[in-house]
Order: sequence, then C-alpha cells, then structure tokens
Amino acid sequence: MRLTGNMRANSAAVLKRDMACEILLSSGSVQLRAQGYSMFPTVRPGDVLIVERVSLQQVKVGDVVVMSRSSGLLSHRVISIGRDAESALLITRGDTSVVDDLPVRESHLLGRIGYVIRKGKLISVPSRLSAIDNVAARVFRYSFPAVRGVMEMRRRWQKRFRTPKESIAQCQS
Repeated sequence: MRLTGNMRANSAAVLKRDMACEILLSSGSVQLRAQGYSMFPTVRPGDVLIVERVSLQQVKVGDVVVMSRSSGLLSHRVISIGRDAESALLITRGDTSVVDDLPVRESHLLGRIGYVIRKGKLISVPSRLSAIDNVAARVFRYSFPAVRGVMEMRRRWQKRFRTPKESIAQCQS
C-alpha cells in the first residue's frame, strides 16, 4: 500500500507521540518542540516544552498538560477537573480557543509543562495568564489570520539568522 503525504505525516506524528510517551515513562521528563498557536502567548511555536510525568491526582486547574490524542500530542490548560462514573476527568482548552477539548482520562495524560525554553531562556509556565497575556490571547482568538500572518513573517525573518539545532520531538499546542 502506498502512503499519501497526509498519511505519512500522520504516521510520523503517531511515531513521535509513541516515542515521547516511552521516554516520559522511562525517564520522568521529556522535551518537546511546540507547534501551533492554541496556547499563545504562554506557549509559542518553536518553544521547547519541558514536560514532567504527573498523575491525574497531581494536576491542578490552571496547569498546562500534555495529552495523547489519536493524531499526536496536544498541550492545553486545565480549566476544570470532574468525574464520570468510571474515573476523574480533566477538561482542557487552549488559551486562544473558544471551545473546550474532549475530556481527558488519566490514560491519555502524559504530563505537565513546568517550563518552556524560548530563545535560550528558561521560562516558568504560569497557572494563570497575566492581564496582558489574557488580552493577547483574546485578540489572537478573534483575529487569528492577521496575528498568524505576523508570526509567520517573524518566523521567516528569524529563520535567516538561526543556526541548526538538535532534533526535538514535536508537540501540537
């Protein structure tokens, strides 16, 4: 069977997800490179996420967690913790998203993002957005095409001056 480009990309994302899960389970932490804008400005495309293994009982509202989905990895903020008949559930949402994600069971929770590395600096991930970051997330939420265009132009400009870096597994945020 021949794989189309989309099938190859999906297979690669699943392979990276599985490798990141194995590393996290065996060592307790893993570094992932962020993609996407759903956690902007807390997590930006290209940030390196420092993920630590935690159980669902250790997670608090406001934590940014990494979870396993069928298409790969996803990192979003916990907005509530609930229960159903079977177990505890996390409800998550991206900082720039309007809609909550599907509930997360413990079997899909990989870990919590404690820090991001941005431009060589270690930055703690806050459990709440500052007033300025909250405004930025809201603006981004409702004017995504304009902000994404600006971010893409900035990324291309910076790419000209960037040196090659080591390979880090990708995590969609």
